[in-house]
Amino acid sequence: LSGPPSNNATGPSGKYSLAVYGNTVVAGLGFASATGAIGSVVFLDRNAAGVGKWGVQATLNDPQNSGLDCYGCAVAINGNTAVVGASGASSSQGLAYVYSLTLSTGNWQLAATLSNSQANSLFGSSVAVNGDTIVVGAPGTSMGGSAYLFGRNQGGVIGSWGLAKTFANPATGTGKSFGSSVAVDGDCVVVSDPAAGSNLGSVYAFLRNQGGAGVWGLITTTPGPSGTAYGFGAVIALSGNTLIAGINPYSGAYDAYLYDLSGGFVSATTTLPVPEATANDSSDDIAVAVNGDTVVVGVQYANNAQGQTYIFERNQNGAGHWGLAATLGEPAATSNDLFGHAVSIDGDTLVVGALPLTPGTNNVAGAIYIYGRDYGGQGKWGLVQSSMGTSNQFLGAAVAVNGGTIAVAETASYPASPGVQIYELRPPGSWIPTLFLSVQNGSPDNDYGTSIALDGDTLIVGAHSYNNQGTAYIYNRNQGGAEQWGLVSTLADPTAVAGDVFGWSVSVDGGTAVISAPGYNLLSGRVYVYSNQATGWTLVATLQDPTGTLHTQFGLAVSIVGDSMVVGAPYYPIG
Repeated sequence: LSGPPSNNATGPSGKYSLAVYGNTVVAGLGFASATGAIGSVVFLDRNAAGVGKWGVQATLNDPQNSGLDCYGCAVAINGNTAVVGASGASSSQGLAYVYSLTLSTGNWQLAATLSNSQANSLFGSSVAVNGDTIVVGAPGTSMGGSAYLFGRNQGGVIGSWGLAKTFANPATGTGKSFGSSVAVDGDCVVVSDPAAGSNLGSVYAFLRNQGGAGVWGLITTTPGPSGTAYGFGAVIALSGNTLIAGINPYSGAYDAYLYDLSGGFVSATTTLPVPEATANDSSDDIAVAVNGDTVVVGVQYANNAQGQTYIFERNQNGAGHWGLAATLGEPAATSNDLFGHAVSIDGDTLVVGALPLTPGTNNVAGAIYIYGRDYGGQGKWGLVQSSMGTSNQFLGAAVAVNGGTIAVAETASYPASPGVQIYELRPPGSWIPTLFLSVQNGSPDNDYGTSIALDGDTLIVGAHSYNNQGTAYIYNRNQGGAEQWGLVSTLADPTAVAGDVFGWSVSVDGGTAVISAPGYNLLSGRVYVYSNQATGWTLVATLQDPTGTLHTQFGLAVSIVGDSMVVGAPYYPIG
């Protein structure tokens, strides 16, 4: 994006907007001119143009194809839900569009169109989304501005978005702009009115169940700090207990005010002037593994995307304390190698997967690094062995180690073929590739190997895109011959519904296997538990979010050991 919107009456004018979630940036270009360009929204993905390279993943255009709609003047994204404001639509009454990401295709589909009933309300001037809650600002209503809260499944219709609450401007009189900026996180909604108090501005915070069950009550009003320029609250952002409110930049001030919301809303604790330069290492997209008293965390985008892996030990620097025991860096110290993309540990053996490029190309080769505890000295984790992949092989996309066996996924792209490479420990301590398990069902595009689990003589390989539903394959050691790994069971998606992504995450311990399908029922998710019985692997339990909350992606990650299972649901509304 280049240049601010033009104020020239003969050219396009409007508003740019940005939102970020994980590896996705949403950029809105909300033009509003009869002779200018039509608004659009662009989705940028961190790896769309190659590993670590941002590129366009999708572009959405104004459904009404009108240059006056200001489609994209406000955007928000959370999980697999995106909201786009079009404050100029319907003669400035305004609209807000809700989009849902289909995991199996990567496409953003229009799920709902939100509106209000008041003319010239500029509904959609600001939007926010968190879990099952969407907030839309309409600063042009006759009440001095309003904000509207919509809930997923509100009204009892699964997948629909219904109006749950209308926030009226707490200030009396007209000429205000309540709803100019909105934010939501969990049970808190924040709405700003930068024109309140003779344009000094105010920010209002509302809390769910304040004043009664299901009631959204006003808990604090924060006016612009004394001595500030006009337009306090022109932009706001909320995350957990942290609220930031900014000043209208056209006032000539460039301060942002930081508020601590823990234990109730209190006064500003810090003033943050706009920095002249910042440096930021991304720390998302982590991989974790645990064994006994050791936890391993891979951060693939750390250190300019070289990647780093951190090893924590229980009782390190104190009884009961988990302390950092070692930091492993990418041995070649090359940017964009994504060292730590996958990690697995068992006993004194640690395997780290990386996704470096083939030298001189944009093709991902991949690599694995095998470390040993006390290798090279007491308390050290030394590199025992490494293996580099070839072009488009994606060696190390997933790894698993158990005893003297390592399984490494190669989620290759054409013309290479995906599969799982088995390594066995041989005297005098070398890891030897012994067997390659080729993709099943003859399709290289079913994401075979993106999840693997290994325990003793049992290996599970997930293929969550197979037949657009997903499947999982179970292999046994010595099946079909000594030191062979033979297929003993193919587990199909129990519901056989497209988009379930059955096999997204897998885990096995003894005679129990756990297979997840986080895409089930519009990303609500399910987890299936299988038992190895005399008749084969048999489904014995089906688990869903115990709270009944929908769209949490229950099962995005699973792990089982002994009689305990952990299931991740990262989009549960309160985090």
